[in-house]
Amino acid sequence: MRAEIQRQSPYIEFYLFEAYWFKGMKKAAAQHARQTFLGEGDQQSAQAVQRELESAGEPELGKIFLGQDQQRARKRYLSPIHLASDYGLLERKEETVAALEDAYRERDPWLVFMQKEPVFDFLHSDERYHALVKKMGLPPAY
Repeated sequence: MRAEIQRQSPYIEFYLFEAYWFKGMKKAAAQHARQTFLGEGDQQSAQAVQRELESAGEPELGKIFLGQDQQRARKRYLSPIHLASDYGLLERKEETVAALEDAYRERDPWLVFMQKEPVFDFLHSDERYHALVKKMGLPPAY
């Protein structure tokens, strides 16, 4: 409903991307990822998503988001929580945990939501993830 009212909002498109991604609807997710990038004026990433849509396999959007965020980080500050999410989309455990630990060291306020983010669900059995939750003083929700 919100997308109907706020057309062209990259934030709404990103939330729709996430919803479809975690439902396993990768092609629909890719459509919304493309709209996210177009809304941000990032033609290069939008074209990369379009190529993924046109390929026969499942879209590999995590690599596109990671590349975009790595490029942003070279130009300005980018919280490690963004990189953690990107690595999480790719289910790259080591990099995801390292980025979450960096976000903890930097006291990123968004880190308090990490147990609610489906992108980190694959870490729930990892002891380093448990240790981070404990260091933050949060009750375990895994």
